[in-house]
Amino acid sequence: MDDLFLLKIALFCSIAGIISLFLILQLSNIETSAEAILDPDNLDSSIKLNGFATNIRSSDTYSSFNLNYCSQIKVITFSKINLSESKNQKDNYISVQGSIDYYSNQMQIIADVITLVN
Repeated sequence: MDDLFLLKIALFCSIAGIISLFLILQLSNIETSAEAILDPDNLDSSIKLNGFATNIRSSDTYSSFNLNYCSQIKVITFSKINLSESKNQKDNYISVQGSIDYYSNQMQIIADVITLVN
């Protein structure tokens, strides 16, 4: 085949791919910023965040801690967790999956799943 013909096909496919990626991005509802994810309109929606756990408190009925994700967000779980304050903050890098809720005019996350990330 002619090299010029192959070059034209490659250029056309590249441009078509870039345009299709742009259209997919514009038409999808992917939330990318912290403000969009933690928007009050997303109340009771399921989210997943990663961050460092600080200010950990645990009792028999519930556990709470602050998750450092762009800002500090309080996380509540109604089960006992095995996290402890550590001088090495990297020890408490976790993934939280749950729903957004408000309590006393403060945003918090009610955690369903908490996973330690290495």
